[in-house]
Amino acid sequence: MFNWFKKLFHKESVGVVEIEETPKLLEKPCRNCGQPVFYDPSWDHIPNYCRECKQKYQHDNDIIRVMRRTCKKCGKQFTFPSNIRHYPNYCRKCREEFKKNKQSGN
Repeated sequence: MFNWFKKLFHKESVGVVEIEETPKLLEKPCRNCGQPVFYDPSWDHIPNYCRECKQKYQHDNDIIRVMRRTCKKCGKQFTFPSNIRHYPNYCRKCREEFKKNKQSGN
């Protein structure tokens, strides 16, 4: 009655693949705290930090800090946010002067 069903799920016709044993995880110490970090050797990216340290660093990266620098032209200290790509060398006043001189020179 269900011969078509038996043929469909027959081991030979389907080609059943035997599952290999699960690979053993390797262990290495966390770079920060030394706790063991387990990883599969077949992974492309092997972790350097344990989960707790990853979460801690992620939280630290979310916070925007204010940084200080000394202007190369006038020598005054100025502040800027830490989340910008290129840190400025000149304070706002000196940058505006430079832009004005550049525009008037053209």
